Amino acid sequence: MGRPGNNPYCHHRALELKARGLRERVVPAAPAPGLSFDHGRFDLLLETSDGRPVSSVPTSGLVQLGRAPKRTAKAAEQPLKSARTSTSARTPRKGRTKLVLCRACLRHVKSGTRACPFCGADVRASARGYRRRLHAAQDACARLPEWRRDARRVLRDCEYVREHCRRQREMLAAQREYLRALDGRHPFALGERPAREVADDEHIRAGE
Repeated sequence: MGRPGNNPYCHHRALELKARGLRERVVPAAPAPGLSFDHGRFDLLLETSDGRPVSSVPTSGLVQLGRAPKRTAKAAEQPLKSARTSTSARTPRKGRTKLVLCRACLRHVKSGTRACPFCGADVRASARGYRRRLHAAQDACARLPEWRRDARRVLRDCEYVREHCRRQREMLAAQREYLRALDGRHPFALGERPAREVADDEHIRAGE
């Protein structure tokens, strides 16, 4: 794209530019001619968050990818297959830099880094906290069917209680309607006692 070493799809680069209020956008510059193995050309535009173009920006702190070393004349004479399969041309696995994810800011740092250079958090402590939260989430997912069964049982109990209360209200309403229909004609409503109870009381007083 005319700017060697810049990777516009780098997550770290996008976050660094966002912190400065900038963004990068890839736009087509020239279409492919339509031949076999052809390709078009794209431009990398640097602009502010609201879309205003920016001429240049300091690249300190941004990801810069270096170019591969040029092949010597002697190496160019060797067959391409032997160069790919040669163990001497490969980077030793032990010498490769391993990256780990800082769980505090979700950025990659070198393995063995104690303090994250981006957020300052303890990388190992944030990883332990992430593992604890992950185990807790996994346990919750495993217990989710049991919680669903308990919730359905509670809902059934609530429906039973609601139906029972509804029937009780209907019975009380029917009793009120019945007493209102008597309109005071019932002896208990008038405060009168049945004749049998009155006779029993008189017999008891006579015996005394």
